[in-house]
Amino acid sequence: QRQMCIRDRNENGTSHGSYYVGNYKAQTGPRKTGPVKARAEGHKMRFTPIYQISNSPEEEYLEQAVVPIALESLARVFSLVYPTEADALVLPRGCRRTLTWSDGRVECAELFSEAGTACGRGELPSELYGAAEVCSGQAPGDCRRTPEGAGANATDFILVVTSDGSEPECQSGNDGDLKAQGGFCATDEGTGRPVAGFVNVCPGGISTDVDQLGKQVDLVVHEVLHALVMEPSLWSDFRDVEGQPVKTATDPATGRESRFLSTPRVTAFVREHFDCPTLLGAELEDEGGDGTQWSHFEESLFHGELMTGIAVGAGRSILSNLTLSLMEDSGWYQPDYSFGGYLSFGEGAGCDFASRKCESDGAAAEAFFCDQPGETAVSYTHLRAHETREDLGC
Repeated sequence: QRQMCIRDRNENGTSHGSYYVGNYKAQTGPRKTGPVKARAEGHKMRFTPIYQISNSPEEEYLEQAVVPIALESLARVFSLVYPTEADALVLPRGCRRTLTWSDGRVECAELFSEAGTACGRGELPSELYGAAEVCSGQAPGDCRRTPEGAGANATDFILVVTSDGSEPECQSGNDGDLKAQGGFCATDEGTGRPVAGFVNVCPGGISTDVDQLGKQVDLVVHEVLHALVMEPSLWSDFRDVEGQPVKTATDPATGRESRFLSTPRVTAFVREHFDCPTLLGAELEDEGGDGTQWSHFEESLFHGELMTGIAVGAGRSILSNLTLSLMEDSGWYQPDYSFGGYLSFGEGAGCDFASRKCESDGAAAEAFFCDQPGETAVSYTHLRAHETREDLGC
């Protein structure tokens, strides 16, 4: 499962804290600039990164600074509901092809791989996988077992980290853009929780300039969240969702389809955020092509949120309680909402703003859009500026 996101390069990127501010409801008084606590209570998710990169200065910086900071920053904001119970995490080998005998017996005739398994632009080594039975198909029970690997000790998630510029998406856009892809490669057979995934950071956008560190950390956290939870193929497996988590609606005037992520806590968040009790859920991005469309929050409604498809401006992205709500709705993670960043865009703007987005022309819209040429608004909450509705993908 794979996602591609373009996180725009900005030469004035800063390293302000992004997801260490207080609860999103704390709108009065001095803003918190540090964590409420060291980390969320409960089992801290243990990541094991496997680096399959070159020894260039930029890629060494990715290994020594960007990825470790990103994983530590993310792991502190939530706890894991179903941690790995064994001493080592052993991945299940997937069966590519099964056969069924006349007596009803079902056997695996072919595994996806008996060696390492591709994961993004890298590979999960064979020693991470458990034993599996594969059968010849010549007679019932004519089977053999593959060797069992040792797995990965003391971990809950294995992350393959690569920096492969041959990825087609790395070759699109402008040189120097921050671009990456991320997704999951294996899930736990019991809970459905992702236990292995990948991040491929396009090498052309990696910078060792410390002023760019924060934006690069945001990029990696964004892609890891695709591997953990922000992936449409995972949503139907959420353990505490009743019915389908994604709802669709069609604009009667244009015939244009919209999709909404309608898990319980996500829906409650957006209804309160926009002050609109009739919203179906959080609207998903309807543009951007494969890897962006339907797998991110809508940029023109959730401007500045970490899990929109494009990051703009000089400031850091916001890991808000919208994304933390989705994590809790999965049933796999328990976030600490005191770490959620304050998402100001669209707050209290009402149903017209939330449903019409760029076409909204009420008083609420005037507070968030700059419609006069040359007019610029700066939001103190996340240190980013925009000029017109077009800047937000309108």
